[in-house]
Amino acid sequence: MTTAILVIKHGGKRKSEAFDRQKLLKSIEAAASSVSLTNGVANDIADKATASVETWLADKTEVTSDDIRRIAARIVTKFSAEAGYLYQNQKEVL
Repeated sequence: MTTAILVIKHGGKRKSEAFDRQKLLKSIEAAASSVSLTNGVANDIADKATASVETWLADKTEVTSDDIRRIAARIVTKFSAEAGYLYQNQKEVL
């Protein structure tokens, strides 16, 4: 990904920031690990979901953090319904 994609934070209350692949990867891994998936499976899901989100981002210059969470959750759910639910609702559940 060569062009920085601006992520507009939830509600616009916090400063926007550039898309951070590692931040997304780690948050998906955390959700997957929280539903008792092995580290290897959690890492695999996080890698695949992050790559899919990056493909979705390819033609965009800015998105909201809610957009990223919604798209990532949809992808994670294909691999693990529980992990997808937890990722989507992480802030309310944790």
